[in-house]
Amino acid sequence: MTASSGSTIQPPGHQGRWPYLLGLWLLAFVLLPNIPFVLVRMVTTFNQAPFAMLYALIGTMVGLMGWSIVPALLMALAFAFNLTLLISEFFGLDLRDALEQAHLILELNPLTEPLYVAGVIGCLASLGATIFVIHRQFERLRRLSPWLGMVTVMLLPVPLTLVSGKVHSLNGELRDWAGYLWENGLAGDDGAPETVVSAVTRSGFAGDRAIAERRHLVLVVVEAMGMLDDPAADAAVFGGETGHLRISRGVIPYEGSTTAAEMRELCGTTESFRAIRDQARSGAGCLPARLRDLGYRTSGLHGMTEMFYDRQRWWPEVGLDDVRFLEDLKDEPGLGLCGGVFTGICDQDLVATIFSRVRGAAGPQFIYWLTLNSHIPVSAEVTRETGCDKAPAPFATDRVCTLGRMWAGIIEKLAKGLAEPGLPPMDVLIVGDHAPPLFLPSDRRQFQPDVVPWVLLQTP
Repeated sequence: MTASSGSTIQPPGHQGRWPYLLGLWLLAFVLLPNIPFVLVRMVTTFNQAPFAMLYALIGTMVGLMGWSIVPALLMALAFAFNLTLLISEFFGLDLRDALEQAHLILELNPLTEPLYVAGVIGCLASLGATIFVIHRQFERLRRLSPWLGMVTVMLLPVPLTLVSGKVHSLNGELRDWAGYLWENGLAGDDGAPETVVSAVTRSGFAGDRAIAERRHLVLVVVEAMGMLDDPAADAAVFGGETGHLRISRGVIPYEGSTTAAEMRELCGTTESFRAIRDQARSGAGCLPARLRDLGYRTSGLHGMTEMFYDRQRWWPEVGLDDVRFLEDLKDEPGLGLCGGVFTGICDQDLVATIFSRVRGAAGPQFIYWLTLNSHIPVSAEVTRETGCDKAPAPFATDRVCTLGRMWAGIIEKLAKGLAEPGLPPMDVLIVGDHAPPLFLPSDRRQFQPDVVPWVLLQTP
């Protein structure tokens, strides 16, 4: 049969089909899986380009796969790792910490934070749509030449890096990604630990004079307490009435997340807590262990679950003999529950517990307290309770105000406790762990980069 003079028979691979097939391929392996991460990148420095290349590489191999479940599963695994790395970078976590502690998401209550809920829904929608398109259009996606996919892989870094105003070569993107993975968890713990500048050493806390006087010592690491850049805001946190106390202040550099700060202050090292937990290294040289050897009774308090970063395992190894967590404290009188996403014992209530342990003690005490309630995100209810929804000044935003007034409340209550008559000689060192990982750049700019504050309160 001969076609009529006004038409031609088009083979299945005619060029007119390629725009449609390419559009499907770009939708499944470029647009849909990258949407949530590109949106986040607009307010963070997260480097999405290598993951976009990974998604496109999976799409390039789709023609070699005979079943749609294979590329769908590979995309789901890549997406999960993408999300884990984003969370690690955003919160300053070691990658292995994020992977090890992923099961603790069951201990959190993300429904109390609308931003987290929106993020979860957005990620699930993006991944679900990606898998749906791959499954429904699998045979069409297989027709695309793998060479077109490889071209896409090579070109992707350009538009993705332009989103953040940065342009890197392909080699630069891969080098950045490999370097990040190496520095954040894949390098191992085999290197020699480095000593660091800590508030303990900088302030002279637990020095020879304090030990000779058998002074009670309290170390408080305050969750997400960064160094405010505005002097008026800083004064609102640290400028409260302190009566007859001796006071000294300063800043120290920080790296990493809360556990890194704990190792910095308790053990004076950059080493990961995992080395202590897994008994690869001894905690005998850490501050609590040394004070215990000098006759101090040592204890640790944290209002969150004992499973959070395995603190019930490694705190005793650094010399904290009496450790108490949410499981131990929740039934004690006078201790209530606070917090939204991270629900635990109220920080304000634990201050009284600290002073009750000191009063009437037979010997000198060392108490380590890791606070909880200023963990990001802080609920809108706390913002209203602190009055930051209506009058955030001198803080720049209501979110910074909420954190600042929570920190000020802890410092004020500790100072008032130290001013009570009849208290034995006592030193309290208060230090931030890291700057708050606030989402908006306008909030993050309120804090000095790479440093956290400390204040030492001492009775006469």
